[in-house]
Amino acid sequence: MGLVNRAVSRAQLLDETMKLAHRIAENSPIALKFLKSSMLHGADMPLPAALAHEAATISLVFDSEDAHEGCSVCGKAKTLLRRKVTGECWPDA
Repeated sequence: MGLVNRAVSRAQLLDETMKLAHRIAENSPIALKFLKSSMLHGADMPLPAALAHEAATISLVFDSEDAHEGCSVCGKAKTLLRRKVTGECWPDA
């Protein structure tokens, strides 16, 4: 596919590759699965078909349990941050 976002020296290559692999692995397994599918299958499709395939896979990812859990965690984190910043009392206080 030929995706490059930067160049590193040969001496740095393994370390930088492992850093990137760890960053990628921190993401949702289902999102990674569908991203890989879109990249592998979409590359051989005409652009309109590839875009439709990508839209379909994005819909599946957004409707996954991982996505719902992520939204829930994000909402709770925003609430905790707002309470900390504003000094708002906790519900049980």
